[in-house]
Amino acid sequence: MKTQVISALVVLALASVMVRPGVTSVPCGQVDSALISCLPFLTNGGDPNPTCCAGVGSCKTMATTTENKQDICSCIKAAAANNPGVKLEMAALLPEKCGVSLDVPISPSVDCKSIK
Repeated sequence: MKTQVISALVVLALASVMVRPGVTSVPCGQVDSALISCLPFLTNGGDPNPTCCAGVGSCKTMATTTENKQDICSCIKAAAANNPGVKLEMAALLPEKCGVSLDVPISPSVDCKSIK
């Protein structure tokens, strides 16, 4: 029993060293869910719907660290690449159209790792 407790403590100690405190990655599924209602705007133009803009705001809320911003950027780029009907000029306008200052540029040419 004593050996099991010591082993568990060692594992916890190693895990705490490997995980950076306060930094969590943002899964693409979460970003995709936040922005899925933006597809009509991204493919057809016009005005984004309120649910879409709420999703953009949600992405801003998720972008609390450099790593989070880089994750969100990578997710947005991947989603755009997987949806060939998305008009890139509409994607770039999305934060402005929603009145959200997003700290993540939306462009296929952006280097997500350069975002600070």
